[in-house]
Amino acid sequence: MSNIGAFAQKHHAIPIDFTPFRRCIARLALSIHFYIHYFTSYG
Repeated sequence: MSNIGAFAQKHHAIPIDFTPFRRCIARLALSIHFYIHYFTSYG
């Protein structure tokens, strides 16, 4: 679980494009990344 926190911190340090579309895609990719981590850790 500490990996997710570190990843989130590193991700927030990266400047993201301010376009709402790009931000939405980034958020979607991040949530998918978390889901994959969650399911693979229990797989």
